[in-house]
Amino acid sequence: MNTMKIVIPNSTDSPFLKELANGNTVAMSFTGSSMLPAIDGDKDTIELAPLSSDTEIQVGEVCMFVHRGRYVVHRLVATNDNTLVFRGDNNVAVEHVRRPDVVARLVCIHHCDGGQTDCTT
Repeated sequence: MNTMKIVIPNSTDSPFLKELANGNTVAMSFTGSSMLPAIDGDKDTIELAPLSSDTEIQVGEVCMFVHRGRYVVHRLVATNDNTLVFRGDNNVAVEHVRRPDVVARLVCIHHCDGGQTDCTT
């Protein structure tokens, strides 16, 4: 497994997608508070693994997806027919996403205090 740390711009033409398409796990930093308290977007680093289009996603998993032209990292809270419903742990609003727009799943959180959370179990 290859891991590289990058900070991606919020656009769909980012090299981040190339790394995922090449099968690489990517560690990245981001800003925001939508996933507090699990992830402190201003301090923690997250590690994401690519998803193939036929990989099943379980309610409760945190994934990265493209929504309205922006990358978003939120938790899957429900499924409705062919739509996945995501919400940040610290948000009220939800995003309705098609499965092809989900590009990665969270595999690890590297906390700013040196600890880490394995998200694969």
